Amino acid sequence: MILIAAILDWGAHVTLSDALAIAGLLLAWQQHRKAVSAKHLVNEARSSMLKQKAMQHFDHLSHKAGALAAAVRSKDWNQVAEVATTLGGMVSSASGFCDQLMLGDEKGSLDMAANGVKFILDQTPLDEQAVPQETVHQMISQCTLIVYAVERIGGRMQYLNDLDDQAKVDVRHNKGLLMLGIGSKKKDEESNG
Repeated sequence: MILIAAILDWGAHVTLSDALAIAGLLLAWQQHRKAVSAKHLVNEARSSMLKQKAMQHFDHLSHKAGALAAAVRSKDWNQVAEVATTLGGMVSSASGFCDQLMLGDEKGSLDMAANGVKFILDQTPLDEQAVPQETVHQMISQCTLIVYAVERIGGRMQYLNDLDDQAKVDVRHNKGLLMLGIGSKKKDEESNG
């Protein structure tokens, strides 16, 4: 407003350089708005990709936890050692890159899952030794806790990803309606008038 008032006060004294300066300011403002908008879109895309990657990671964790439980039940100790080692690394990785998406109690659940994997690795025999049945039952119990923890967190990651997808659909739907003229103020006024 101040800029417009200043222009009107100059009246006929506006020179070409004044007009170019004003046009330059308007162009700079428009470019600034585009840059802010683009930065916002990039941040949304990054957030969406992080949610999708977290969901996929917990899906893989869930499959590995199930494979570990199956290996413990069948007492295939070489397979138990291999899957538990891989699962331990995946749990550690998840606690790192999903940290900002997880809630406090989910972090605790993931720590519990990591401790369960450690327990299983500690109880896994290095060679063909017999493992007491009580230890096998404890290992199976730990597998169950690992599966529950990973599935719970993975379910919420799926929910976050689905919310993100639904928000994108809603935005596209609303833009489509506005392009068609449905839901605009002009249409509403015509229908009320």
